[in-house]
Amino acid sequence: MRPFIAALLLLAACVPAEPPAASSAAPAPGAPGATAFRQVSDQRLSALPVTADTASWGVARRMIRAGQAPAREAVRPDEFLQAFGWSYPEGLARPFVSLVPAPWDANRRLLQVGIRTPDGPTARPPLNLVFLVDTSASMAPADRLPVIQGAIRALLPTLTERDRISILTYGAGSRTLLDAMRGDRRLFIETALDDLRPGGNVQGASAITAAYALAAKNLSPGAISRVILAGDGDLELGATGSLEALIRAQRDRGIQFTSLGVGLDNVGDGRIRALTRAGNGRHAHAANEADAMRFLQEEFRLNLTPVASEVTVEIEFNSLRLSAWRLIGTDGGGGPPAPVALGTGRSFTAIYELTSTDNFSTALDPRGYGRDNPSAPGEADGTQYATIRIRHRPPGGGGGEEQVIQRRVGERDAARSFGAAPADARIGAAEAGFALRLRRGEGVAWPMTAIAETAQAAIGENPGGQRPDFVAVVRAGAGLGAFR
Repeated sequence: MRPFIAALLLLAACVPAEPPAASSAAPAPGAPGATAFRQVSDQRLSALPVTADTASWGVARRMIRAGQAPAREAVRPDEFLQAFGWSYPEGLARPFVSLVPAPWDANRRLLQVGIRTPDGPTARPPLNLVFLVDTSASMAPADRLPVIQGAIRALLPTLTERDRISILTYGAGSRTLLDAMRGDRRLFIETALDDLRPGGNVQGASAITAAYALAAKNLSPGAISRVILAGDGDLELGATGSLEALIRAQRDRGIQFTSLGVGLDNVGDGRIRALTRAGNGRHAHAANEADAMRFLQEEFRLNLTPVASEVTVEIEFNSLRLSAWRLIGTDGGGGPPAPVALGTGRSFTAIYELTSTDNFSTALDPRGYGRDNPSAPGEADGTQYATIRIRHRPPGGGGGEEQVIQRRVGERDAARSFGAAPADARIGAAEAGFALRLRRGEGVAWPMTAIAETAQAAIGENPGGQRPDFVAVVRAGAGLGAFR
């Protein structure tokens, strides 16, 4: 029996395995790393906050250029989407909506929703800035503290006597180097920057509290007040609940919280991201001084004038047309999103992957558009795929009646082919697909070379100027062994 069994086993090993059949099924909910699709019959509503974090893109870009594949848990597709400029129409009442075939699966569609607020005034208000700089021993390498020092120096020529700059360090205890120094006194600021030297352990929570005390002391009407945390993320925060409450309360007074990460030793930055969102700021990563300079320039070009507060985006999917959905990048569950404020010059992008009850093959009756049906729009006649609602209140955080902008998604938003879609939709699909490839196990088999070609063809007017850089990073990613 043993020789016979061995022969059978050898024969079985020699039989070529049947190749797996192509399938458009969603990744299994239990698949490692896969973002599960949600059944529309179980959950029709997706509510998400407007965010501006970009750190995940900065980290991934830096690692790929160094010839390394980023860890899948460090790739957050929503932060890829927020890192680039868009040509969306200005104004919350005019959202960009596009429905295109998913480049990695012809039986699915990508729904892209984008908003952009109008550009702000050319003359900016005065600045009240508190730089909270990590000077612990881990900040010694050239890609850390020197990057932060160089970026702040590059900001100095843009400052005037109306601006106030404070510098507080944390490392071997907290130390105040500048307290509301006038922006035109560059020699004093340069001297303080030269005094930043790494050494000691990290003490984070008390330093953030001290930074807010400085910002609050120098708060003035009409000024942009911001605490900017700059470090490698390796700081002891303890329980962040009380810090979030402090930052949220100070945000309501007009002091925002922003963070700039450097170095790659600590990219597990979930708690810092939570603090920046509580402070209505953003979390970014700088690989070098040019990245840090761009970040600071954008910080004081965008969000200067309030446009709306408590901004949320809701998508209600039509169960008569759609069977399942997933939000590429964030949780997208039905829980209440955190209130978010929007200022001038800000954009936000969300992309959903959809499956249809009819494989998107049924033509729709255009007469269904534009009718007023406030109770479950699009559900009654089945002609719409979804309804978008942008909820917001007047700017300033003082409450006021909630306003709702409603927009239905139907066949008028669908491109006849992927190539015929607007450039913003094609570059958005490329950014989302690239992030999903980097995450591995997300059910996306779109070749990296095809992603690069798609992005190259969609550069268009290149708002923000960073689309060619994205193409270069994708091409570098195509050369990594994990993605060939």
